[in-house]
Amino acid sequence: MEWLRELKQILGDRIRLEEWADFPVGKEPFLHETEQWIPIGKKQYIVIDRNRLSGEAAELLTLLIEKGVSARDTSAAQWFQQLIQNHREEHKFVNEAVVNGWDISLPGVVGVLALHAAESEGPVTLLEEILSDVDGHALAIGNDQNIWFYLPMLEGQTIEDVKETCARLLDTLMSELYASGKVAIGRPAMDLQDLPRAKREAEVALLAGSAFRGGQKVYFYGQLGLAQLLFGITPEAKNAFLEEVLPKEKAEGLTQEFRETVHSFALHGQNISETARALFIHRNTLLYRLDKIQELTGRDIRRFEDLVVIWLALMLHYQQNAQ
Repeated sequence: MEWLRELKQILGDRIRLEEWADFPVGKEPFLHETEQWIPIGKKQYIVIDRNRLSGEAAELLTLLIEKGVSARDTSAAQWFQQLIQNHREEHKFVNEAVVNGWDISLPGVVGVLALHAAESEGPVTLLEEILSDVDGHALAIGNDQNIWFYLPMLEGQTIEDVKETCARLLDTLMSELYASGKVAIGRPAMDLQDLPRAKREAEVALLAGSAFRGGQKVYFYGQLGLAQLLFGITPEAKNAFLEEVLPKEKAEGLTQEFRETVHSFALHGQNISETARALFIHRNTLLYRLDKIQELTGRDIRRFEDLVVIWLALMLHYQQNAQ
């Protein structure tokens, strides 16, 4: 904050920066003994020594600091909204960031939250409250009404730490709002040029993760594995593969029960006993389902090659439905 450095140069030790995590106050300036404490986020305060300033000077200084903090918050909203909304002009983002002097805390992670809640405003308000102590964060609503967020990465913080933070955010929102949801993040952005790439990766992670890893709630672009590869296949290639392996009439015959059987059978390494236990069904019921899947598709998923082909086809069908 350049304006704070300039104030300190002028006023010396009559103004200082303090961190007081346990102080029981809100977001408004307050008096503590003879000092004016002004919250600026992340449990940090600018402290004015009123004993060494006139009352008028202290009041004017408080207004200037509050304006500076407000401008910083507005800047965060502007740059992130620009990043999220302007899909076709990402190449202009870096130039605009430099020209406008946007204050962006780097490195950081761009993420997108898809939440199915009754109220559209509720999740944003709650998320802003949760992140109020995270200096440099930003929020924006996408064109699809998903909530986009930016989280600066602290020194020493790993992507696993960020994933845990995202999981906690999602769990809090889901429990407070009685909603369901999922969250996706791109690889960390180290500089301005990385931000459009990080945004695109978060978008791909949400779509690919939803299509191919439905059992998870947090998707990271760098850990999508096969899902990332499949998502990159052209629509023409996908349609040709599906038409050959699992055309519409065959796909419609595979009920949700049969689809879950295929996924569980693959997950448990084609082990009959483990798959039956996982599905809470008798071994003979599983064998019946496997025979029925072979009858419907013409492929016996007890053969590894046939299992892989049917599993991939179901994943591609799921992706198309999700989109």
